[in-house]
Amino acid sequence: MAIAIIAGIFSFILSLFLTPVVRHLALQLHIVDVPNSRKIHNKPIPYLGGLAFYFVFFSTMLLFFFLIPEAFSTTLIEHFNVIFICSTLIVFIGLLDDVFNVRAIFKLLLQIMVGIIMFYQGFAIESVTIPFDGTLEFGHWGILLTIVWYAAI
Repeated sequence: MAIAIIAGIFSFILSLFLTPVVRHLALQLHIVDVPNSRKIHNKPIPYLGGLAFYFVFFSTMLLFFFLIPEAFSTTLIEHFNVIFICSTLIVFIGLLDDVFNVRAIFKLLLQIMVGIIMFYQGFAIESVTIPFDGTLEFGHWGILLTIVWYAAI
């Protein structure tokens, strides 16, 4: 438990440092959401926030894996490549959208592809625990729920 708290503090501090750096980079490269008649903001809003989150998450994971490898489950270690590749695909989709304003259908198709990969690699939503009531099993609906979940997040 102490390791999780330390990792949380580390990632929080790294986020405090990295988010302004990525924000500055987005402003310098003019990767911003420009105000128009459909927007409620008055000045350009920088994109690339997901990039900061991505680097903080994987930096924290890698640092603590090398410092305290016994804190990681064998399941996580065995599936780290899948998590890394699928997360990288999602970040890549976001970057493409931030820079080139990609069509929604293209983004959705790529996100569905990631959901399918994650499902078949064992990262499936098969059931949920309902407090004080038991477990709700999804059966064959689990694949659809998993794909929708990954596309939504």
